[in-house]
Amino acid sequence: MEDAAYGMWYSNGEGLDANLEITFKKKYQITRWEYKNRENPAERNKALDVEFSNGFTYTQELRNSAVMESFVLSDPQIASKVKFTVTEVYSSLNNGGSFNVYGLYCSDREPRSDVK
Repeated sequence: MEDAAYGMWYSNGEGLDANLEITFKKKYQITRWEYKNRENPAERNKALDVEFSNGFTYTQELRNSAVMESFVLSDPQIASKVKFTVTEVYSSLNNGGSFNVYGLYCSDREPRSDVK
């Protein structure tokens, strides 16, 4: 995403507690995600709470940089939603960033009992 008007998620001066929720059409086993802070240092987040629809939550610290960061989940999570909430900021003008979430599609079908 481009760090320009309408090119990247940002809050309107919210800073702490600003959030973005991504809803998928199906369940996925989320394996990793990426985040890029905004170019302007006055608009950067320092930490995000990451909450999955299955109830698993953790906090991720972020660098004070506009370089894309990648976060691999050591315990992949099966979820249909991921919510990112700002819990710490470097400054709070129009905080935001861009997100990429990666995972594997999960079938809703029951496993076959005749397969060993």
